[in-house]
Amino acid sequence: MHTQLKDKKHLKKYFIPNRDNDYKPHILRETSVAVIAFIAVVVFFGGVLHSVVLTKTDLLSAVIPKILADLANSDRFSSNLDALQVSSLLEEAARRKAEDMAAKSYFAHDSPDGKTPWHWFGEVGYNFSYAGENLAVNFTDSEAVNAAWMASPAHRANILNSTFTEIGIATAKGIYKGQETIFVVQMFGKPRFAGQLASLQTFQGATVTTIPAPASSAGTAAAPETKPPETAPRSVLGEAGGAPSADETVALAQNSPLGEERLPEPQGNPTERLLTNPSQIIRFLYGTLFALVVISLILMIFIEVRKQHPLHIFYGLALLALIIGLFFAYKTFIIDRVIIL
Repeated sequence: MHTQLKDKKHLKKYFIPNRDNDYKPHILRETSVAVIAFIAVVVFFGGVLHSVVLTKTDLLSAVIPKILADLANSDRFSSNLDALQVSSLLEEAARRKAEDMAAKSYFAHDSPDGKTPWHWFGEVGYNFSYAGENLAVNFTDSEAVNAAWMASPAHRANILNSTFTEIGIATAKGIYKGQETIFVVQMFGKPRFAGQLASLQTFQGATVTTIPAPASSAGTAAAPETKPPETAPRSVLGEAGGAPSADETVALAQNSPLGEERLPEPQGNPTERLLTNPSQIIRFLYGTLFALVVISLILMIFIEVRKQHPLHIFYGLALLALIIGLFFAYKTFIIDRVIIL
């Protein structure tokens, strides 16, 4: 009981204008205003620091592809589609493509030396019947990248394509247009042969792809036949043996090959999601500070209408302007830089 009375007294002291606090709630006094402003600035620079850590170190490189795969599968789940299985071959193909872009400082489906997206599938020995590729650069936030892809009809079509059964994602740090950045490659595929197994083995520092040949109907081994597309489509979606034209977006409507029983929605690790999605934390913190100040202003202005303190009202309004300004600065200069292709 004593604790409850004490809490109510503190609440009244900080938020409710009354005779005991001279009708000036402590939340809008100089000390509290300075603390709230300091927290708002720290939140902003925390977001900037996260961006620096992401681009300057390999701290999150192992986590990002997994989170982006989870986000893609969450979108598929929402569209009543089966989850994509992570393929080690597609991950390796995506890694080689990402590192090639980083090493040569380009951002395109076709490399400067003429390698199409399908080159990387073939290089790791991934024999596909259908394949696709999404790219992003200036990565700082996993959900921002996924949202950018989902907002683009062609990229969304890749993520929600019911024909694809596998996914592989990789990132690489490099220089693009004179700035250090993160390249993201998202590859989709459907193996040409059902039940095709593939593994990557390392011998004397070289990566070798081993693919068991599928058995023919006569019970003998038949070598897989791969004919990748000759040109890279702008729609970033291709079918083995023939690619769509440069201006054509391909839509494939086939039943999910994974059967009628769907996998549960992927949840992912909450800690990893927060680490790769700082904007969610920043939105929550700024939203909390904003609501706190707004409530304080409303209580101060309307509970004791006859006893107003313009200076403290100004403090509240200045805090709101600071919070809004820092949030939009972070959103504009840190999060909204994502470029997709």
